[in-house]
Amino acid sequence: MLPKGYERGLLAMLYLRQASLFACEGYAVYSNQVIQVAAGLETQVVNSSLKCDYGGEFHTALNTDIFLKVWEKVINDGQYLAYGWTTKVDPDAVFFPWRLRVLLQKNSEETMGVYLNNCKFGLHGPIEIFSRNAVQAWAQGRETCVKHFNQVCDGPCWWGEDMFMDQCLSKVLNVKRDNNSFVLIEDHCDPPAGWTDCTDPMHVAFHPFKKLKDYQECMDNAESVCPRPVSTTLTTTLAALTAYGTAATNPTSVADGGSQLLAGQAATTVVESAAAMPGCEAACVDYANPQGTCRSHIQWVADQTVSTASDPCKEAYTLTLQQCSACQSCALESSGCVQPQIPVQPTTPLPRASPSEEDCEVDFSNWEWMWSDDKMAWCCKHTGRGCVKSSKKDRFDCDEDFIDWEGAWSAQKKSWCCDQVGRGCQVFDCSEDFADWARGWSLDKRTWCCKHEQRGCQGEVESTSSS
Repeated sequence: MLPKGYERGLLAMLYLRQASLFACEGYAVYSNQVIQVAAGLETQVVNSSLKCDYGGEFHTALNTDIFLKVWEKVINDGQYLAYGWTTKVDPDAVFFPWRLRVLLQKNSEETMGVYLNNCKFGLHGPIEIFSRNAVQAWAQGRETCVKHFNQVCDGPCWWGEDMFMDQCLSKVLNVKRDNNSFVLIEDHCDPPAGWTDCTDPMHVAFHPFKKLKDYQECMDNAESVCPRPVSTTLTTTLAALTAYGTAATNPTSVADGGSQLLAGQAATTVVESAAAMPGCEAACVDYANPQGTCRSHIQWVADQTVSTASDPCKEAYTLTLQQCSACQSCALESSGCVQPQIPVQPTTPLPRASPSEEDCEVDFSNWEWMWSDDKMAWCCKHTGRGCVKSSKKDRFDCDEDFIDWEGAWSAQKKSWCCDQVGRGCQVFDCSEDFADWARGWSLDKRTWCCKHEQRGCQGEVESTSSS
């Protein structure tokens, strides 16, 4: 937490409401001095000024050194070792730990650990989620990464901490990188229209909301769509999942300088009768279940969406909890879900069904990242959506040599990666010399500014000449 500015007020409000990291089983706030954030809450001290410059390809905060200091403190404290997951979340990110608990049900630990990539452009810093083994790999290998990238970049790389962490874990330490588009909606990751009302029921965090009023409005809107679980939710949900043989992960938090850290508690066994749990009649409404309850939603998903899964009811239960957090107080066994009857497969396999036009609406905002090649081809041919401008043989790996893209990439690769994933783009200042852009700008600058800021377009010359 920065000692001055809006972050202290946000954290004080969140502490009083027991929201964000304070809705977890444990937490700590880090700053460069001892500060009483609220009654009963003081910061832990990190040896850093918490100041950094801005620069690099994307003109972001060059804050890697700050976060190396923060992580040093977190690692030395050792609190993360008691939990299955650790997550860093910025104070201005509206964050819902109970949604994260559900999201993590599908992730399992790896030998070298696993972390969630939250944006198609690469890991973004408002919320970062790491397994315990991933944090241990980072703790043991972070100095190796510093030396490696200092050599590659011929000095410190001009990166923010999120890009440094992403490159370090995936490229040097071989930590598994799982893409998950349900972690974060934010202004720098191509958000859908209307996202700032925070009524999307599926995402774990929304960013940024720096003003107290805006933050509270976002949080209230989100909780009106998916109500916060009652105080007994943690125990009852663990009981439900444990009774059904599922290892549960439950977050705990730690906050740092300019950010917060959240750690997920390891699987816990709770002795409680799942049959006695309430909550299956709670509302869980969507287009297919407009007047429905958690009970009916679980059954509908099992019958209509995941009927071919190895355990449809279990899969439907997880998906329902992800969409409707109020259903966390409904045990799977209490839901009365009946496994759908799987029809006998014909001796001659049926041809694979093609996507429909409706399918081409699903995840269209992130089609380059989320769609399969088959879906891209079908939707491009039938709806004009998801068309890749170059053929498959001409596609490029936009992660390979990204740390030295300006020198290592060909012009074709720069153009492709910039167009497809927003990497390798040459950024221009479209305000500089704009008064004489027609004569003073290069063709590359005119093209870039016209495309990205609607400045320097040929039509402007024509309109100026006609006037």
